[in-house]
Amino acid sequence: MFNSSDPRKTRISNIAMLRTLVAGYLFYLGFTILRDVMKGEPGSLPVWLLWLCGILFMLTALVFGWYTWRQYRRQTAALEAESAEEEKESPPG
Repeated sequence: MFNSSDPRKTRISNIAMLRTLVAGYLFYLGFTILRDVMKGEPGSLPVWLLWLCGILFMLTALVFGWYTWRQYRRQTAALEAESAEEEKESPPG
């Protein structure tokens, strides 16, 4: 098993957290656009364009969140495998 204080693990977690924040912000933007349209405050753009943008922002956020999760799982699994291999190769004592 890998050490939780391993800088590689910290880097993987930091990247995943940053990506999660970006996905969350994209979802928030899409939600805000759709909320304003539903309230009847569409602004100066056509309503159909606002609906399209809001839905696209939210879908993009979901896809990017899924990508982030897959990358995080893949990278941590690779790190665990690498650490297990290092433990096998290192002499006892």
